[in-house]
Formats: sequence, structure tokens, C-alpha cells
Amino acid sequence: MRKFFGPIGSVSRVTIESQALKNNILGDPSMRVTDVYVPAGHDGEGLPLLVDLVGFTGSGLSHTNWAGFRENLPERLDRLIGEQRMPPVVVAFPDCFTRLGGNQYINSASMGAWEDFLLHEMLPAIEGRLGCGGSGKVVNALAMAASYDPDPTLFLGMRLPVTFDTCEIIEERWANWLRQDPVVAIETQADNLRRLKALYIDCGTNDQFNLLYGARRFVRRLNEFGIVHRYEEFPDNHTSVDYRMDESLPFVAHALSD
Repeated sequence: MRKFFGPIGSVSRVTIESQALKNNILGDPSMRVTDVYVPAGHDGEGLPLLVDLVGFTGSGLSHTNWAGFRENLPERLDRLIGEQRMPPVVVAFPDCFTRLGGNQYINSASMGAWEDFLLHEMLPAIEGRLGCGGSGKVVNALAMAASYDPDPTLFLGMRLPVTFDTCEIIEERWANWLRQDPVVAIETQADNLRRLKALYIDCGTNDQFNLLYGARRFVRRLNEFGIVHRYEEFPDNHTSVDYRMDESLPFVAHALSD
């Protein structure tokens, strides 16, 4: 529900026939749509491009949809830009929903080559066009398994890193999960993180998935590696926290515009 009644940006829809996502084990469609927000008074030329990668069981399309009693993201962007709290930016909202409720935006033999889709298909399509720069926790765990340690020989490529009879960790399988853990991955990705124009992390102090502790460990490692970042903890949980984009969006937009 709109709170700002100044200049209103536009939202258009781009359809991309993905080669990277063809023939994925889940049988998900390879034709993907991406909504694109362009601020009022602009055609996108020369503006920074942000990509809205939503949390698990979400889709970028859910952030452009009408919402009762709260702003959707294009309305929020209109307000933040209109009130000069952030510079104008283009925002892409890709639909990355899957049969398992989402993905982790990495290449997976089961889920599909989502990293390739985003970096080599979706981004070039948007930049070329505009000239701009679940079911609770069980489905979540299954989707993580298909992303972090896929096994194409099993149903939907899913294999858990534990034994079914005693739930003991299978070390060689769990190692594949740990390689995707930011606290572990920083050992090999520190130089890439240093090249970022901005790195923003926040987490609710009452996060029901206990991500607060992982966030604190990651931030500690960032400090040890001397990687510049902004970290904030806020008094809330993991749910319905889109309002935090009032902090993150201006921060990222300013960093990309400087």
C-alpha cells in the first residue's frame, strides 16, 4: 500500500529463455521472467543495477506484487528515491522459485545452474536492454541438500549428509555443505570480497533460525581478514523484515553511485 505519492517509477517484465536451466532434474521451467523497476524520470541508462535475490520459498515477483497495509518494494524505492534518501537505481526481480521452494543461487546438478543463469543470462539481458549497470523447515533442508551436495542418482537429486537410522553426520557429504558456508568460504573468497564496492550484513537478534550466531562468526572473520563491511543487528526475527531495506538499499545504492 503506497505511502509516498510523489513521482512513481515503472515496472516492466522481461522473459528469458535460459539455456543454463534447461533439462534440470526437478523439471522446473527454463523460461524465466524478471520484473525490472526503473525510477521516475529515468530510462535506466547509466544507473546502478541492483538484483533482488529473495529468501527461500520466495520469488522476486512477490516483491513487486501489490501488498495490503505495507509497501511493496517498487513503492518503497519510489519513496526512498523521492525523499532523496538514496540515489536512483534500477532493480531486477528475477523469479528463481523451484519445485523445492527456491534455491541457493549456485550451480547444482539437481536444482539447475542458477549462478550461470543469474550472471551470464539474466544480468546481460537486463543490462543490454536498459544500459544499466516452504513447507517449514523440512523443504528448506531438502532444498539445501539439492543445492550444496546434489546426487543426480537420487530422487530430485537430494541426499542428506546424515545417516537415516542414527542421524550421524557423514563427514565426506557434510564437507560439501561446509564449502558453501560463508564462514568457511571466506578462506578462499577473501580477495573477491575485498573487491566489492559494498558489503552489508544484518540479522535479527531473535532470528528463529539462529542465523544471528553465524552472522556474528562471519563478521568476526571479516574483521580478521580486514574486509570492509557494514553489520547491524536489529530487534526482530527472520520474518517480514522488508522494512530493513530502508537501511540496506540506500547504503548499496550510494556505494554503487560514488
